[in-house]
Amino acid sequence: MNTLTNVWSQRKLAVVPLVFAMILSMSRALTIAFRYSADQNYSLPAWHHARVRRPPTIRTNHVAKLKLSKPSVEVSFVHMNSNVHEYNVIYAGHILCNGRPCQAELDLVSNTTRNENIHRITQTMEDGNFWVQVPLSETMPDHVDWKIMAHNADGRIGEAHGRSILSEDAVVAIDSTVSLK
Repeated sequence: MNTLTNVWSQRKLAVVPLVFAMILSMSRALTIAFRYSADQNYSLPAWHHARVRRPPTIRTNHVAKLKLSKPSVEVSFVHMNSNVHEYNVIYAGHILCNGRPCQAELDLVSNTTRNENIHRITQTMEDGNFWVQVPLSETMPDHVDWKIMAHNADGRIGEAHGRSILSEDAVVAIDSTVSLK
């Protein structure tokens, strides 16, 4: 009987590395698949998070017995793509009318591969300064094309535009002065 128990426990121990290897290879395959799908502008909903659910315990009238079962795991595929990063594009600067600071209405436009035509409309402060933060989720070896369009109540308009490369830094600072003509 003792040898039968040893043989059974050795078989169970031999299965553990195989199961771990299968889980690891599935994880890698899903990561590769979602990297490809990230290039195709596909994403899962934001509410899709990893969590572990355990079944409730079952009690009887006589003796409290616990129902033993294996917990189920839900995996969030969005976080498995290590190539996607969160960025904060910070627009800062001031507006000038004839070389002097002035108030204006701004339309700030950000364009990336995954996020096209993100608009933020705002007003400058009384001294013509502005500061606006735009969050983005984007792959790292990419860029953001930006444009600042301004106009004031006198009908003067101005524009500034450019391109910033996304790197490991989570903050992309865009400092620009726009002159209205």
